[in-house]
Amino acid sequence: MSVLRPGGTRAPRGTSSASPARSAWTPSAARSPGPPLRSSATRSGGPSVPDRSSPSARRRALLALAAVGLVVIGAAAWWPVYASPWFLVCAGGALFAGVALAGAGAVARWRPHVVLLAVAGAWLLLGVPLAVPSQALWGVLPTPQGLVDLITTSATGWRALLTIDPPVGDFQALLVPLFVLVLAASASTVSLALRSARPALSLLPPVVVLLAGLAFGDGEPLAPLALGGAFALLALLALALLGSASISRTLVAGLLVLMTVAAGLGAGALVVGGSRAAVRDAVSQPFDPRRLDSPLSGFRADIVGPEADAVRLDVPSSLAGRLVSIARMDSYDGVVYRAGDSTEASSLFSRVPQSIGPALPGESEYSLTVEAAGGVWLPLPGAPSSIEFDAGAGSGTESTSPSGAAGVDPQDDLFYSRPLETAAVSTGLVAGTSYRVRSTLIDEIAEPADLVPGAAAAPSPTAPPEVAAWAADHADADADPAERLASLVDALRQGYVSHGQPGEPFSRSGHGADRIAELLTDAPMLGDDEQYAVAGALLAQQVGFPARVALGYRVPSNQDGADPIAVTGRDTVAWVEVLDAERGWVAIDVTPLERPVPDDVDEQQSTTVQPPRVLPPRSSDENIPPDTTTTQPTDRDEPQRDPFAELLRAVAIWTGLGAAVLAVLLSPFLAVIAAKVVRRSRRRRRGDPRDRAAQAWSEIRDAGVDARLLPRRTSTAPASTRAETASALDSPAARDIAVLVDRAQFAPTVPLPADLDRIWAQTDEERTRIMRTGGRWSRLRAAISLRSLRTYHGKGGRRTSE
Repeated sequence: MSVLRPGGTRAPRGTSSASPARSAWTPSAARSPGPPLRSSATRSGGPSVPDRSSPSARRRALLALAAVGLVVIGAAAWWPVYASPWFLVCAGGALFAGVALAGAGAVARWRPHVVLLAVAGAWLLLGVPLAVPSQALWGVLPTPQGLVDLITTSATGWRALLTIDPPVGDFQALLVPLFVLVLAASASTVSLALRSARPALSLLPPVVVLLAGLAFGDGEPLAPLALGGAFALLALLALALLGSASISRTLVAGLLVLMTVAAGLGAGALVVGGSRAAVRDAVSQPFDPRRLDSPLSGFRADIVGPEADAVRLDVPSSLAGRLVSIARMDSYDGVVYRAGDSTEASSLFSRVPQSIGPALPGESEYSLTVEAAGGVWLPLPGAPSSIEFDAGAGSGTESTSPSGAAGVDPQDDLFYSRPLETAAVSTGLVAGTSYRVRSTLIDEIAEPADLVPGAAAAPSPTAPPEVAAWAADHADADADPAERLASLVDALRQGYVSHGQPGEPFSRSGHGADRIAELLTDAPMLGDDEQYAVAGALLAQQVGFPARVALGYRVPSNQDGADPIAVTGRDTVAWVEVLDAERGWVAIDVTPLERPVPDDVDEQQSTTVQPPRVLPPRSSDENIPPDTTTTQPTDRDEPQRDPFAELLRAVAIWTGLGAAVLAVLLSPFLAVIAAKVVRRSRRRRRGDPRDRAAQAWSEIRDAGVDARLLPRRTSTAPASTRAETASALDSPAARDIAVLVDRAQFAPTVPLPADLDRIWAQTDEERTRIMRTGGRWSRLRAAISLRSLRTYHGKGGRRTSE
């Protein structure tokens, strides 16, 4: 016969209840003597850190070093995105901060949430001087506006990187995604290498950095074979440091092999024409020229309209006699010439920083000033390598942008099309906008007979049939393309120029298919740059030359020596550009010289107004010819938006964004709280009555562990009886619950449901009391603590070491 002790053990007959002798079945019989509670090694609550002198500790340190090297290699994949010296400063600062915080956390045994808070503090403190240097006070202190840019770009900068052409340098706050990624990756990889039970997971953050760098690149990664080989070699070395194989390490190794193959082949699954497909190729750009009227539609109004004599642009005297392009158009739909066809127009223009391409020999800088609001198209001399707006360039009050946004920095909304060599400011240009362009001027007018087609070109399917007939009548079909083009240009230049003004023969504006057919069939030909340029482009395509139409200004000669030169609407011109095999796109002059029209034509057309010939549309959804009296955006007639509704919309967007960011930041802590609720529910409802009573005491002990009143149970730490645990908690209620649980477990009869309800009711009260011990911060720390979850396996509500 044995005696039931209050602590839950039994003593043999003849042995005092105070005797240290214990029955053979109790687990504590084999335990070593010594105080079981509150040892200094377990009171800290932090994860176990291996002894630095042990081989395991050295291997972990080497693994952490290798993982940091992998982060460096992964960060190198981001170089093509930025290609700026500040990239090294930003990435290096983030790497050092992450490694330092993770190392300090491992040495000081910080809790995971403490390390997370430290990393968040480094993000706020270092993010502005490293990633938004233009907003840092004295270059080292964050400013309120810098913090706003940092927080906003941390959430939205990833998409912005895909809608702006690299390299972006330190433009705006686009270094923030790199800073956040390297900081998080370096801190997490070092923490996992030094402290995790599965150190192989430390190799995953560098993989994420490498993948992101390749995905956000421009299709031409930096030395893919070298990066992929170095990454694979270092990763295999890190895996060798882990010793015996495991499932997790096998999975990581397989992933690394796939990453090596991807990096070695250019990190793309789709290769088209030898160029890797990038994520940015699938992202539609926010500027779509299809929403705008064709710039060529307003040519007649620019030349002879009421504002024809108004100054449009001030240019330096070095551009006297040169062409300054406004826009180039490569797609003809039978109604108007516009930039880009229906399928590629949205991706033709990309957002760019001030740098567009590498500087070329012989470049010069030209300063231009917009003197009249002119829509979205930016006048450019030559093919630019950089466009930089002066400070306050968009501070004017007059705007013709679709959004009417005045006071916006044009640099933030600059879009450029490299194929068309055309720039646009999506928010519109205001009077007084000044900017500097670095570009190389080339010979502007080429002789058609000296050209060779730079690519194969088919006749435009939307050209009227009169174009093919006219080309067959005026060019030898057996001649080479250059000779045929020269013959057609000479024939076009035999026509006459008329803007249809009083004192001139009648000449319709527009450049639809019917107007081009009219130009080519009337005798003599009458039109202006608008019609002749379109006809010339269609004829060039007819003989095999890729062609497009350009609109711009012919800068007047500087006769009075003034600097700058004022350019007016009457200086507007349109011309044809064809693709030459050696020189690229070159301009050819197809417009006749202005000369008197023969008298018989003048008399005939001044007394008779020729009705326009209308061709049937190609389809039921044919575009209606746009109004040719303006070049303003087509959405200019939309009703004004309600400012209050816009304010509410902005508040809703930013509130939602803030809530989403807050939810992401709080999700780990909410997950811990939810896990404890699920654990408590399982313990209360699963198992037989004796087990459910025992699990009530587990709730008491877990509450004490989370509140740091009890040490965390480990596989090597000595366990304590319920009475000893209640004494450590110094709670009479805990002692009463311990007695009730002992009776429920060791009594000859199974406890009744009412007994279990009583035990759990007292348990809930005691657990609440324990969790409320200490101040507000201590209660919050206990609620989100992981100490009690580390030995809970989730099956049957039991603890692994209970």
